[in-house]
Amino acid sequence: MNQDLIAKKIEETLGIAVSIKGAITSAENIITVRPHGFQKNRGISVESRLRWKTLTSELVFEDFAGHLFDFIGKKKKDRDIFFECYNDMVKNNSKKTFHLSINGSVDYDINKTWSSVKLKIEHSPIDTRHRSEEDYISEQTIQILQCFFVFFEVYEEQEEKEEIGLPEGAVHKVLVNKYERSKINRSICLQHFGSDCQVCGFNFKEKYGEIGEGYIHVHHIIPVSQLGNNYQVNPIKDLIPLCPNCHAMVHKKSPPMEVEELRNILCIKSL
Repeated sequence: MNQDLIAKKIEETLGIAVSIKGAITSAENIITVRPHGFQKNRGISVESRLRWKTLTSELVFEDFAGHLFDFIGKKKKDRDIFFECYNDMVKNNSKKTFHLSINGSVDYDINKTWSSVKLKIEHSPIDTRHRSEEDYISEQTIQILQCFFVFFEVYEEQEEKEEIGLPEGAVHKVLVNKYERSKINRSICLQHFGSDCQVCGFNFKEKYGEIGEGYIHVHHIIPVSQLGNNYQVNPIKDLIPLCPNCHAMVHKKSPPMEVEELRNILCIKSL
């Protein structure tokens, strides 16, 4: 089992660093992926168990991770985005079995705050003749982390920037908005839409081969400059894949034109 390859796939897709531990028993291989950035025993991990043609991956909260529920369990808007991403993932992965339990029940009330969450994905049978074990493990780990990290992305921070060199040699402080274009949100957006341009249908892999696989711009339907403090981006509703040409064209107007308007210019029906 190539743990470095698993870590590389996760880090390239989500933009987060991870640590990986492996264990082998007579019945299964166990791979545990832990995202960096959490204090010891106060974070989460994804534990994958590979048995004969069956892969199960599960979100695991560490011993002292109760503080995470203080953050993720109280905001209904954030929970709504979680459920939308989770339900979309279930709909688009018919060969997998998904298990979600909230507050100890599968019959959860989406309006209630959370005190516990269990999320598990099972894929059986897997076919390692056509895909590697590392591909299967990294894919399911990424899907679980996508759901979890919709709560933790930071989209705007402000910083002071000094500009020196005014005629009098004065120091001028400017408040600058700095936006993070989240890789996690991008990955959720592409899981939903795929890598085709949602205006013209262009696909880089079809045109350029393997070098173009997965390449596409992701357009913010609401301009990032207008998001405001603490705006929680919905990766399915607020983002959309566009080729560089169509992306440039929607920004020919301010505010950017609607995607449907550009389709009408090209006389293209909705994809």
